[in-house]
Amino acid sequence: MIFTRFQIFVLLASLISIESFAPIALNKARTQIARFSTAEEQTNQFDDSDEFYDDDKIPGKIKVDDDTLAKQQVELENFARELRRQRLDKEAEENRFYGWTPKAELLNGRMSMFFFAVGCLTEIWTGESLPQQVETMASVLGLLPLDYESFL
Repeated sequence: MIFTRFQIFVLLASLISIESFAPIALNKARTQIARFSTAEEQTNQFDDSDEFYDDDKIPGKIKVDDDTLAKQQVELENFARELRRQRLDKEAEENRFYGWTPKAELLNGRMSMFFFAVGCLTEIWTGESLPQQVETMASVLGLLPLDYESFL
C-alpha cells in the first residue's frame, strides 16, 4: 500500500492534534476527580443547614401581614378588571362597523369607487349618463312611475 504525500501529511497532522488536545481533557478530568474525591465531601457540599434557608435572611424579602396582602390582592383584581374593560372597549371600537369609524369609511370609499366604475362602464355600453342610470334604476324599482317624463 503506497501513501501519497498528502495522505501522510493528514495522518501526521491528525496524530499531532490528538496528542496536543489529550492533556487538556486529562487535566480537566483530574481536577474534577480531585474536587469530589470522597462521598463525604460530596454530601457536605450541599449543606441543608438552617442558616442558609432561614426566611429572615433572604435579601429584599418584605414581611407582609394578611390584611395588607388581602388589600393588595383586591387592588390587583380591580386593576386587572379595569385593564380587561379597557381592552374590551378598544376591541369593540376597532370592530365597530357602522358610524364614523375608520372601517366604515374605508368600506364606504371602496363601495363608491366600485359603483362609480360600474356606472362609467354602463355609460360606455348603454349610452346613458350616470343621472339617467339612476332615473332608470328608480323607475325599475318602483320608486318613480314608469311615465316619469309626463310629470315634468
